[in-house]
Amino acid sequence: MTDARYRLVHFVPDPFSGARVPVAAVLQAHGRVSVHEIPHIPGPECLGGKERAAVVSLMLEGLGRMASFDQLPASLGPQATLDGAREVPAGVDAQTWLERRLRLSSAPVKQAAKTHRPPNRATFGYQFLSNWGVARWVRKTFKPGQDADGFLPGAAPIGSVSHYVKGRSEILLMEPLLPSRLKLEDDVHKVACLFGGYKAALTDAHVNKAKLIAYILGGGGPDAKRSIGLELKPYVHEVVDTNQDAARTHLLARIRDVGESLPGQSLSC
Repeated sequence: MTDARYRLVHFVPDPFSGARVPVAAVLQAHGRVSVHEIPHIPGPECLGGKERAAVVSLMLEGLGRMASFDQLPASLGPQATLDGAREVPAGVDAQTWLERRLRLSSAPVKQAAKTHRPPNRATFGYQFLSNWGVARWVRKTFKPGQDADGFLPGAAPIGSVSHYVKGRSEILLMEPLLPSRLKLEDDVHKVACLFGGYKAALTDAHVNKAKLIAYILGGGGPDAKRSIGLELKPYVHEVVDTNQDAARTHLLARIRDVGESLPGQSLSC
């Protein structure tokens, strides 16, 4: 009998087809939980496109901070599933055995001629919104003075915002952040500068219909998230930690409410 167990984590590209793609394994051994990525994960051409490949990348980002053997982080969304627990054979080093098994059981994929760049921050954010079923109301890349009936032209020199939701009397301008990214400090600084400029433009235009929202995706400890919130507080209207059920539910409901307030604009996902 061994005290070491593992579970496979699957990506579900299409819940109606029932297909599952293993992307990682969660190991519980000696009282600790660790996550081990599948060595050969299919590329965009096998998963069904770059959008699905971005979902897998987002899942792996979130799994990097997984602390529970029995429950996936809620931020991963419904396209991530956890398989049943299986025992590691007694008398072996659990981590070495698992990594070898994952390496042997996943067939190598022919290397592409070009190296794929990892999805950017905005792509991760949009996939999170898509996973939770609100992408139909979310538009990509708000350009001030051009989008949303030419809204806020005074912010044109500042730059574009990753996502926006247009409503009848309100517009949500949203920027995602990933605490596990190596460039987190740069990302937070960029969002602070961007939304700081937008906040000034809104004041100058005497407009209060826009809400500036920074939403934190999976990964990162409480100290990192607290630091993000404190740094961004002067420049945004809200900082939302999507790993907290109540905060995530409130954000999703708000996106849905604002989007539905303007009938006939639901976008195809």
